[in-house]
This record gives sequence, structure tokens and C-alpha cells, in this order.
Amino acid sequence: MSHSSDDDITPELSIFDTDATGYFDHQPPITIGNQASWASPRSNYEFGSMNFNPRTGTVEIGGPAGVLGGIALIGGMLAGMGGGGGSSDGLVREYRKEAREATRRAENEEKERKEAEKRASEAEAEKEATLERLKLEEELHKLGIPPSRVVSDEEIRTSRLDVSYVNNMCNIGVVGRQNEGKSTLVNCFRGLDHNAPGSAMTGKTEVTRKSTPYADNLHNGVVWHDISGGGTTQTTAWGYYYEQKLFAYDKLVLTHSSTLSELDVQILQVCKHRKQECIVVRTKADAHIRNCKRRCNHETIEKAREDFINQVRQDTIAKNEEAGKARELCPEYTDYIVSEMGIAQLVKGQAPSGDPYEQVIDEESLLRKLRLLS
Repeated sequence: MSHSSDDDITPELSIFDTDATGYFDHQPPITIGNQASWASPRSNYEFGSMNFNPRTGTVEIGGPAGVLGGIALIGGMLAGMGGGGGSSDGLVREYRKEAREATRRAENEEKERKEAEKRASEAEAEKEATLERLKLEEELHKLGIPPSRVVSDEEIRTSRLDVSYVNNMCNIGVVGRQNEGKSTLVNCFRGLDHNAPGSAMTGKTEVTRKSTPYADNLHNGVVWHDISGGGTTQTTAWGYYYEQKLFAYDKLVLTHSSTLSELDVQILQVCKHRKQECIVVRTKADAHIRNCKRRCNHETIEKAREDFINQVRQDTIAKNEEAGKARELCPEYTDYIVSEMGIAQLVKGQAPSGDPYEQVIDEESLLRKLRLLS
């Protein structure tokens, strides 16, 4: 097949590939319609594309790989037009050499680019780690935790003696502000009425006292500890946590009947720092739903119930975000909404209450979380 004349070829000439090893076998152009192209039959892979306009003398190369194909192809074209001979062979070798050098330069540039990206990524990660460490140190200072403070095994052992910890049992400490329903909750978990023998003392005025353990006859292997409320702002979260020996218990239940206080959230953060499980329980749901219906003038109890639950869920999201300045201290807690009768009916296996305000909300989920229901 012979070369087509310039009139037979459109201004744009497409060249597709060449040999990856630098070897080039020039072939006559293959004409399809009025389009002519050159290609090497021994190509190992496609380098890229190059567009050549013979009338204007301009070349378009599609990426670094096209450099190799373009240079080698032009060398082949010159060799073909020269009809062979030493001078054309020398040009081909020179073009092949330049093609290999261009490939090496492209590979080196790509390697340097990747190394630069890696260094930048590592520097950014180091910067983020430094900022996170500074945030953590600042938050630990707010909590009152001394630097490098570690509770020793000996401290845990002696503290468990002080709080009447029962060995080989799951000891659960119930904490919270005064008059938030801690003692009532302990009685409900155990299936006891307030005036039943062995029930935890309840009342509007909480007497400062030591932690009191209560056996659970309904749930084998569980001991409840009713812990004095943390109503004072004169101590740090760590101060309250350490003074009340909360680290001595296997897990904690934090009770509250309204939005969590700053101290409540900080206690959760201390527990997160200590890797101690702390379950959050919002008590007195029935009373809150009544108040919500009255204050918001809801037409139905169900509307008031939905409104109250939504308020609690939104409050939980806000508190978690507020406490998440340092990722390691973000409690990421779930707030279990319960009422006294809701827990009692599940623990005792009673029929649902006839009071629409006392229908269960999160009681079953809470009992499963505490492993009191299978």
C-alpha cells in the first residue's frame, strides 16, 4: 500500500501507540476513508495518543505517555521518507533515545509527585494528632484529672471493700443528682414497692450517706448500689468520681429527670476516659408527658408523648456534640426514657398499665442493655 497524497488526508492525523521497549517498526499508513494512521504491530501496551497536522506542523500529545509514541513515530516517518540509509537510521536511534529519556523523566516526575503527596498527607495527619492531643489535655484539665493519673489495682481493691462490693457478682452503681429517682429506680429493677422490706429509701430529701448495696432476688448475680447524689458544684467531675469511688463498680447507671447537667456530662466523660460503662436513664417519663401536654396544649396524649420523646432525642444529640470537642472523651450515650410503672410491669411480668401516660418507651431496651432481660 502506498502513501496517500496530501489531498487525500484530512488536516488531522491520528497516531495511537508505539513499542513500550523503544523498538519501533515503521509501517506504511493505513488509510480508512480519508483518515490515515500509523501503528506499531509489536506494541506491548498503548502509550497514549498524538494528533499531528502536516499542513500546520502542530502536534497534540495526550499525556506523558504520548511523548514516547510521538517521538518514535516521527522518527519512523522520517526513516520511511528517507528511503533507509545511515542518516535516517541515526535519526531513528536518536529519537528512540530521546523517547526513553522522556519516559524516564515522566516516571521520575510521577514518583516525586506521589512522594510529595505522601509527605503532605503525613504532615496533615501529624497536625491533626497534635491538635487532638491539645484538646484532650485541655478537656482533662477541665474535668480535674491530674496528668498521667492512673487508678491503681490497689486503690480499686481497697475501695471495693469500702463500698461493700460483692465479689463474683455484677456490682452496678446508680448515680445522679439528688432527688432524680435513683432509689426508686433501684427498687423498680428489683421488683419492690417503696415500702417493701429491703427496699431502698426514697424521699424528697436525700441524706448524705455511703453507698448502700442491695441484692437483687429477681436477677441472679446482680447487686445494686444506691450512691449519694452529686449536687454540688464545689468539686470537679474527677473529684466526685474519685470521692464516691465510682471506679470500684463494674458499671454505672446515671439517672436524671431533666436535661443532663454539666456535671452529669463530665461524669460521662470521666467514665469514657476510664473505659467504664455508664448507662444514662431519663426517669419520670409519665410526669414529663403530662406536663408536655398541659404546657404545649397538645390535643392528644400521643402527640404529647411524641413531642417529649423528640425533645429528649434532640437534647441527647446536642449534649453528645457539646461533649465531643476531644474525640476520646465524647460519651456517645443513649438516653433511655423510662417511667417507674413501665419498668415495674416488665420486671414483674404484669399487664400493661391502664394509664396512657405510663406506656413503655425505652424500658425494654434498657433492661436488655443491663442484661436483665434475655
